[in-house]
Amino acid sequence: MYVFGVDIPLVELLFALGIFSILILLEITVVLILITYQMRNSKKLEAEINNLTKTLLKLEDKELKELDKLAGLRKSKSDPRSKKSKKKKRSKKSR
Repeated sequence: MYVFGVDIPLVELLFALGIFSILILLEITVVLILITYQMRNSKKLEAEINNLTKTLLKLEDKELKELDKLAGLRKSKSDPRSKKSKKKKRSKKSR
């Protein structure tokens, strides 16, 4: 068989094509194995990130509740006007 003007036996040509196809199949299997390994790792990472966000949201809720409690205590202790204004309103209503 002539390829670009050079006489190459058909058996050698088929052998070379067979070797190339085997190399390509090996590369494909290696790439697929690496992709599945990476997907497994990314799923684990996604689960950990979801776990972390849930934990952070719980902590934020607890923090906000504590801040609300502290803000309520500060208003009642530090703002004497609020008590006086309530007394005045009551006295006006009673008149």
